[in-house]
Amino acid sequence: MEQTATQQKHPEDLHGLIELLREKEALVKALKRKIEHLEFVLTERSNATKNRYTELQKHFESMKNKIMLIFVDLPAGVGLNYSEIYKEFRHRFPSIPTQNLNRRIRELVSEGKLWASQDPETGKAQFYLKLKR
Repeated sequence: MEQTATQQKHPEDLHGLIELLREKEALVKALKRKIEHLEFVLTERSNATKNRYTELQKHFESMKNKIMLIFVDLPAGVGLNYSEIYKEFRHRFPSIPTQNLNRRIRELVSEGKLWASQDPETGKAQFYLKLKR
């Protein structure tokens, strides 16, 4: 195999370039393996999160039903603010955590099962059972 004039002048440059290309190729292969691994981990976490969310949905629905029980037992026209709902919920269901109670109340309002108004005296939101006509 004959070498060109450039190859004859700078053989050390070509060897260095070839070595650099081999290093870059190895780096690219390592990065591709890392990407595949991260995609796998992300897929696994996504599936686990979906399964956990499905389990939590049942808990959230149960929590909304328990909030509705609080309002059904109230006299007509009586409303509760967030802190009163928390107190009543903790009193009736002490073993159920209340971290998501605000979100469940807002969901009930958006579903049209409760309605909210601002108390003119305290400025706090009051929630009432929405009676259907």
